[in-house]
Amino acid sequence: MEINKNNNNSLINQVEYIVYDEFKNILDLSVCSNELIKIYYNINNSSILNISYINYYNNIGIDIFNINDTFFNDICYPYSEGDSDMILKDRVNDIYQNYSLCDSNCEYENIDIQNMTITCNCFVKTEIVATIEEPTFKKIIFGIFEDSTFGVIKCYKLVFNLNKKNNIGFWMFLIVILLHIPFIINYIIYKERPIKKYIKEEMIKYHYIEKKNNPKKERIK
Repeated sequence: MEINKNNNNSLINQVEYIVYDEFKNILDLSVCSNELIKIYYNINNSSILNISYINYYNNIGIDIFNINDTFFNDICYPYSEGDSDMILKDRVNDIYQNYSLCDSNCEYENIDIQNMTITCNCFVKTEIVATIEEPTFKKIIFGIFEDSTFGVIKCYKLVFNLNKKNNIGFWMFLIVILLHIPFIINYIIYKERPIKKYIKEEMIKYHYIEKKNNPKKERIK
């Protein structure tokens, strides 16, 4: 039995069912209450969906109805629009489609735009609920999308995988790294001795200390 939820943000009707044996006796489904079954819901209002938008992301392996998709959670998942990279928070705000896709005891699996169905993994219902349930929506905690300098360290493999030819940011970063190399080598060889020498000369220049006649015995602490 399908119950219309009458909600524009719900893509499905509520599904209720009972099971009979061959003698038309209602079976007790409580013994199956912890079992998962697949329910294929018909999309009840396809007019609110942007089919070309959905197909575009499907073709590049992104399910814009699934908040658990790596596209919305993995900081190392590369994606850009135009010349700008899109951070996780913006992907959720601008791309994720937060519709009610399953009943309350179910977990969304996928959407089939060609057949206009949604597949959900559901726990077996033990009784029919005649009242209309409120649509269920995924709760999004934006705190997990906060920028982290250290969080991008795990994306080091992208340095070797991305196409660098037109990546201006990569080349600028590479130049900065190369400019640092002489300073690092200089520090390894001379350490802080040039700095100490400079400080000493400045202190003598401004008469904070006096220059000794025998510099060999002079030590800088």
